[in-house]
Amino acid sequence: MKITFLKAKNFIGIYDGLKRKEITIDFTKTNKKFILLSGVNGSGKTTIISILHPYFEIFDNTRDLIILEGLEGYKEIHMEVDNNKYKCELHYGKKKTAFLYKNGENLNKKGNVTTYEELLFSEFGLNKEIFKLIKLGGTTNF
Repeated sequence: MKITFLKAKNFIGIYDGLKRKEITIDFTKTNKKFILLSGVNGSGKTTIISILHPYFEIFDNTRDLIILEGLEGYKEIHMEVDNNKYKCELHYGKKKTAFLYKNGENLNKKGNVTTYEELLFSEFGLNKEIFKLIKLGGTTNF
């Protein structure tokens, strides 16, 4: 699985660090195998790493609220697996909805979160427990 794109809107950690409500990172703009995020403490690096997966949670015990209060959040991740292109769309609002597209076809037309998570498992073999195991503490350490 190769993540090729991230768009995030109204995440507290990004707004606190970058003073921006929305960011877009296009990983296809480089041919490098590794990407380095650098910046001063509190600039949003941990938030970006914490949301760089296809689930609603950030698996970070530093805060309960992850979306700016009173606003709806959005996360979009593009991935390539074998010869397939996927797009995950997660909408954080009064009602959470999640959509998974495979080669342009919406596999979860109603946006049901349970169905979405089942699709993540059937398409990628992913479940939330994998990401909980990767998280080593209150901050991300590599």
